[in-house]
Amino acid sequence: MADILASLSDVALLKRLRAAADWLGDIAGALLQKACAKSAAPTGRRLRVDGSSISRPGSAGTDWRVHATYEPALARFTHLEISDVRGGESFLRVPLRQGDIVVGDRAYARAPSLEKVVSAGADFIVRTG
Repeated sequence: MADILASLSDVALLKRLRAAADWLGDIAGALLQKACAKSAAPTGRRLRVDGSSISRPGSAGTDWRVHATYEPALARFTHLEISDVRGGESFLRVPLRQGDIVVGDRAYARAPSLEKVVSAGADFIVRTG
């Protein structure tokens, strides 16, 4: 078995991940900028929103979720949030402005989530089915 370099509790790891959101966003944005051509949005922002599950080694399921908002025109993540396993995907987590267009998968196609988008003066595109 490999030697253990460090040991962190799940609470300590979550605290460090939350504090690293801007740093992780900068790294991911720089990598994506190389892979994607920049596109300018004429009005409002075009936001891609999705969540990913994270499991610690040996876990039988999801331990945390990362909720990410990516803005292609800037080639970077503009919002990252980490939640526990109970934190569902929702546009309620996304800071929105009038004129924004947010794109999400079917997990975002729920009435409270879509109502928040409309109330902010933004539009949405979601996949259903």
